[in-house]
Amino acid sequence: MDYYITKYQGKMMQSMTPLFSAMTQGIRKLEEQEEQAERLADKDPAEEPARKKRKTTEDLQRLARQKCIRLASMANRCYWLSSAEIAVFVLTGGDSISTHRKARIFTRQLQWIIQECKRILNGDAESSADPRLADPAVLGTTALSVDLIEGTPSPTTGAPQPGAPAEAAEDNEEHDANDVTAEIVSSELLTTTTNFSDDFAHRGPLLRHMVYYTYAMHVERAPRAKGQVDSPLKRFVSFDEHYALYKSHIQVVRVNVNVPVVEGFQCPSWEQDAEQNALLKHILFTPWKCDCAMDCGSHRKFETLLSNGDAIPLAADRGDDVPPPPQVAGVRRRRPRYTLARGWCQRKVQILVEAERAEARQQAAQKYMTLADTTFWCDGPTEKEEAVKEAKDWCMCGLQWARQRGGKVALEPLRRTLAFAGLPFRYHDEQQTLSEYVSFVSRDVMAHLDLAAEARKKEPKPSQEGVESESEHSEGDAEKKPAISIADIGNAGWDAEDDTIVEPDTSKTMPVAPLQDHVAALRTAFQKDIIEAIPTNKKLSDIQKHWKDLDRIFGAAVRSLDFGLSLNEDAAAGASQPGAQADVAAGASQPGAFGAGLSLKEDADYCVALQRARLQAARQQGSCDIESAQDDPDLNFEGAFLSAAPQDVCEVPMPDALLGPGHVAWKLLHKAGATEEQTDAVSLYALSLQRRFDGRVDKSSVRLPVATATGNHEAAWLGGGGVGKTRTLRYVVEPLAVTYFGPDGYLPTAQANHAAQQLGPRGRTIHSVNGLLATSSLVTARLALNDASRKKIDRLKGDLGVEVTDELGAVQGELLHADCLRTNYGRAQRHNLDSTQYMRPQEKWGRMPARILCGDFLQLPPVPATASMLAPPGKHSYEHHQGVALLASVPYVIDFVEMKRFEDDKQLQLLQNMRVPGGVPVPEDTWKAIVASRYTVSQDAAQLLACSKWHEAAYDWRTVSFAMQTKARLQAKQAKRILYYIQAVDRVSQHVTEKELLRIVAEPNLSNTKKLAGLLPVYIGMDMMMQKTLLPPKYVTGTVGKLLGIELHPDEPKISNRQSVREAGCVILKYMPKWLYLEIPDTADGFLQSDNADAPQLGANVIAIEPDSRTWTHRTEDGLKVAVTRRQIPLLPDKISTLHGIQGKTADPGLAAHWKFPKNLSPEALWLAHYVILSRPRSLANLLSFGLPSRKILEAGPPKAITEAFERVFGDKIEKTKEACADARRQLGWPARIA
Repeated sequence: MDYYITKYQGKMMQSMTPLFSAMTQGIRKLEEQEEQAERLADKDPAEEPARKKRKTTEDLQRLARQKCIRLASMANRCYWLSSAEIAVFVLTGGDSISTHRKARIFTRQLQWIIQECKRILNGDAESSADPRLADPAVLGTTALSVDLIEGTPSPTTGAPQPGAPAEAAEDNEEHDANDVTAEIVSSELLTTTTNFSDDFAHRGPLLRHMVYYTYAMHVERAPRAKGQVDSPLKRFVSFDEHYALYKSHIQVVRVNVNVPVVEGFQCPSWEQDAEQNALLKHILFTPWKCDCAMDCGSHRKFETLLSNGDAIPLAADRGDDVPPPPQVAGVRRRRPRYTLARGWCQRKVQILVEAERAEARQQAAQKYMTLADTTFWCDGPTEKEEAVKEAKDWCMCGLQWARQRGGKVALEPLRRTLAFAGLPFRYHDEQQTLSEYVSFVSRDVMAHLDLAAEARKKEPKPSQEGVESESEHSEGDAEKKPAISIADIGNAGWDAEDDTIVEPDTSKTMPVAPLQDHVAALRTAFQKDIIEAIPTNKKLSDIQKHWKDLDRIFGAAVRSLDFGLSLNEDAAAGASQPGAQADVAAGASQPGAFGAGLSLKEDADYCVALQRARLQAARQQGSCDIESAQDDPDLNFEGAFLSAAPQDVCEVPMPDALLGPGHVAWKLLHKAGATEEQTDAVSLYALSLQRRFDGRVDKSSVRLPVATATGNHEAAWLGGGGVGKTRTLRYVVEPLAVTYFGPDGYLPTAQANHAAQQLGPRGRTIHSVNGLLATSSLVTARLALNDASRKKIDRLKGDLGVEVTDELGAVQGELLHADCLRTNYGRAQRHNLDSTQYMRPQEKWGRMPARILCGDFLQLPPVPATASMLAPPGKHSYEHHQGVALLASVPYVIDFVEMKRFEDDKQLQLLQNMRVPGGVPVPEDTWKAIVASRYTVSQDAAQLLACSKWHEAAYDWRTVSFAMQTKARLQAKQAKRILYYIQAVDRVSQHVTEKELLRIVAEPNLSNTKKLAGLLPVYIGMDMMMQKTLLPPKYVTGTVGKLLGIELHPDEPKISNRQSVREAGCVILKYMPKWLYLEIPDTADGFLQSDNADAPQLGANVIAIEPDSRTWTHRTEDGLKVAVTRRQIPLLPDKISTLHGIQGKTADPGLAAHWKFPKNLSPEALWLAHYVILSRPRSLANLLSFGLPSRKILEAGPPKAITEAFERVFGDKIEKTKEACADARRQLGWPARIA
C-alpha cells in the first residue's frame, strides 16, 4: 500500500514500462497517422500526383506541438499510480484534499470606481483610471445632473464658430430667444450588480465594523429558507433592506475561516507608490458601506476613503452652504487635492489603536481570540415580554458602544438589570468587540502585505556608467542641500501649491522605539531591566547568577566614576586627537568643541559617491588581470588596492637565487633566527624546491614549474601558540615561494578573517580564494564552478606554487575538501588536469608543488565541534570523511614544541606541562602567579581603567557584550571624549510590544544579530573593527582602524545643547548617522579623495563605513520567533571578542579573561578553553582574571578523546618525519640538528 501521492520533478517514480520504448512507439504511431491522413487527402489516386506542397511555419508548429503532446502522454503511461492516488480521485473527484477553503477577492472594478471618485472630488477633466477596467455589463445605470437654462442657445444653435459663413449667423437669428436647453453638469455611473463586493457594501448594521478582508473570511451568501436558526458555529444576518437580495438571500456568518486570496492587484511598497499602496489597503481594511438606496453603485460611498487634510467637510465640495476658508491678502489659495494616501494614514492609526486594545484583552484572557469570542457573537435566550427584550437590547447596545470607544461602563448595574429580566450577563472585560477583532486581524495582514512588497523590491545593481556619472556633478549640484520632507497632518488650511502627500521615510534612519535619553540608553547598554527583574528571595538560575556577577564586577566601579565632560576638556582632547590634523585638509571639520569629529559637511555625499564608484570598479576589475586594470585610463583612481603584493617581503638577490633554494633557505633561516624545529620543517620544503631547481631545463632562469605530477611537497606543521609557525612562514617560506614561483606563487589562507590578517598582506580566507560565501553549500555537487568562479580561482591559484592553510584546528573537514576540489577545478584548464582524480596523491590541490597545513588541534574546534577533523567517528558527511582523508594522507607531520613568544618562564612551563598526556602538577609559585592576576571587586575603578586598552575575552556573548559597553565608557573617559550611542533601526516581521522592541535592541548575542550591535558605543579616536567586507584583502571583516569622525544625520539636534554630555559624558543619537570615517593603517588607496581642488582632501588611508542591513531571528518572551531586519553601522569595538575570536592572536599589551563557562560544556571544550586563555598573553603578569581557572583541569593533561584522535589521524608520522628531516639536512648540506 502506497500512502504517498505527492509527485514532483525530482522524485523517482516507479515505472511499469521502459520510458524511451514507449515514447518511440508513440512517435511511430503518430507518423503512421500523418501518412494515412495524407493518403486520404488525395481525392483521385489515378491522376498524376501534384507537386508536393511546401510546409508553412504554422504547419511545422502544429507538428511540433503534436509530437510534444504525444511524448508527454506516452511518458505518463509509463508510471505507476498508487492506490491512494486513485482512491482520492474516485472518492472526491479531485487530485487533492484541501484543509481549508479559499475565498477569492476581486478588486479591479473597485479600483476603477475609487479612482473615478478621486477624479470627481478633485475636479479633474479626464479620468486617471483606464476606462477599460470598467465592465460595461455591470454598469446598469447612468445618473445625470441637469441644469435648465432659459434663453441660452443650445450647443447646436448657438453662436457661429469662427470661420463659418454669414448665412449661418442669419439662420441663428431666426431661432426663438426663449428656447430652453439642458446642460449636463455631472454624471455618475451606477451599478445594479449583486456580486460579492455588493454583498459587503450592504452587509447591514450588525456587520458594519467588518472590513472586506474579514468579511471574506467569515461571511457567505445563502438563499433564505425556513428553519435558519443561529447555532454556536454560525449566525444568520440580513442584508440592508434597500439591497436587491434582501428578500431572497441572507448572510451566513461562520466561526470557521476561509482564506482570502486577492485577485487583480499586486501591492507596491509605500516608497514605490503610496497611492496604489493606500488604494489596496483601503479596499481590504476600511469598512466602506452603502447606507442609502440612492448611493447604490455610486462613487459616493467611497468618499470617506479620501482626504485633503482639511477640516472642511465634503459637503463644501458639493455646493452646500459651508463658508470657504479665509483669504490671505496677496495669496491665491488653492483647494488641496484629495488623496488616498492621506486618508489611509488616518485609518491606519485607528487600526493600530484598536489592535493594541484587542491584544491587551487577548493577553488578559490567555487565549487566542476568534470571532466567537467577540461581543458580536454573544446573544441571550429569546424573551417573551417586549419590556425584557428592550432592557436587554439597551444594555447590550450601551456596553457595545462603550467598548468600541475604549470607555468603561459600570458593569454591576448592567448585570443587575439583566438579572432582573432573568438573563445571564455574557459580556466581560476580556471580550473583544467586533471592531477590535477586525483591527487585530487587519494589522497582521497589513504587515504581511508590506513585507511581501519589500521582498519584491529589487535593489538596482550599480552599473559602471551610473557610478561614474555621480562623480561628474557640477559645483552647483555638489552644493545642494538635502530636501526637507514635510509630513501633512491635516487641518492646516488650503495651500497655494499642489500638496501631493509625502510621508517622510524614517524607516532607515530612526528607530521604531527610540531610546528617549541617555539614561534609557545606559540602562539598555548595561541590561538594567533584566538585572532589576531578578528576584532576591528565590533560587536563581545560572543565567540570572551570571547577570548578577557581571553587575557586581563592573557596576560598582563604573557607578563610582564621574563621566561628565566640560567644553574645555572636549576641545582640548579634540585638538590633540592623533591623526586628525595630519589627515584632514582645510575645509573639513576638526574634532573637538562637542563635535562628532571629522565631517565633510556639504561635500560628504560627493566624496562618498566617489568611494562607492571606486570600490565598485575595483570589484569589477578584481576578476581581470591586475596589470591591465591598473593601466586602464578610465578608472579614476590609483588602483593600488587591486594588488595584494606585500611591501615587507624579504627580497632575495639574484646571485643568491641562482645558487638554489637550499642556499637561499639556509640564509633566510639564519637571518630569522630560526629554531632547530623550524629549520627541520623548512628543510623538507627546501629539498623539494631544490630537486625541481636542479632538474629545470632553462638554467638561465630561476623560475620553477607550478604544476608537476611528481615530487610535490605536503606537510602539516602542528604546535601551540608562540612556537614560530607564522614567523617562519612570513620570513622563510614566503620569500622562497616568491623567488622561485613568481609574485603570484604564494598564497596564505585561514578559516577566519582575523587569522588571515595575521599571515600578512597576502592573507585571505579559504572561502574567498575559492569563490565561496560563509553560507555556501559544501556538498560536492554544489562545488562545481561557473565561469566567474573559474576565472577568479585561476587568477588566484593558476600560477600558485605554494599554498598555506593556517589555524587548521578551526577548519571543518568539509571546507578542507572543498578547498582541494575547487583548487583542482580552477587549475584544470590551465594545467590540463583530470578533476575526477583530485584525491589521488599527486593530483591533490591541482598538482601544486607545495602545500603546508599549519595549526594546533589543542585549541577550540570549529562550531559545531563535530565538524572538527579530530572529532570522534560518527555519522559524518561524505565531504567530512574526504577532508579527514586529505589530512591523514599528508606524509610529513612536524610537531613544534619550543615556544618563543612568551616572556614568563612560569607560563611557558605551565603550557608545556598542559600538553603532556596524563598531566603534570602545577607548581605552587605558578599557581600563586595565576591567583595574583585575579580581579578584586572594589569601589574604585583604578584596575579597570589601567586595563581598558587590553584585549578582553569570554566564552559567552553575554559577558562580551557587557564588557564591550564597560570598556567603551572607560576608554572614552580616559580619552576625555564624548561617547556616542548609535541605536540600530530594527524592523520586525510582525507586531510586538514596545517592551519586546527594547529587548531586541538589548540582545547581547552578537552572533545572533549577525554582528550588528543594537546599541553601538563609539567615540572619536576609538579603535574599531570592521564587520563587513568591502574589498579583499585589505578592507574585510576583522580589519581594524581608528575612528576619525561621524557624519551626522542632517536633522540630528546639536550636540552642544545636550545636557547628557555634561552629566554623563555621552549622547544618544536620535537618527542613524550617514556614515563613519575610519582610518585604516598601512593603506593609501584614497577612496574619499576628490579630484575637485576646492573640496577638502582627506588622507589616503580614510574610508567611510556606511550602515548595513541584515536579517536575523529573535525569540520573544513567549517563545515566538520574529524576523528582525536590523540596520546599523557594521563596526564593533576592537580587542573584545569570544574565545573563538581571540585564537591565533597575541594579546598585546594584555588580556582580561573571564573564567566563566557554561555548565553543559564538554570536558574537551573546557580544557581547550583554559589552554587558549593562558596561551594568548606574553606573561602571567599581563593577565587579568575575572574568576580563576580550575587547577584540576590545568593538571589533568589533554583530554583522552583528543589524544586518541591525534594518534588515529597522524599515527607514527611525527617520528618518521624527524628521520626525513635529518636526511633532508644531509642532502642539502646543512648542519645536523643539535640535540
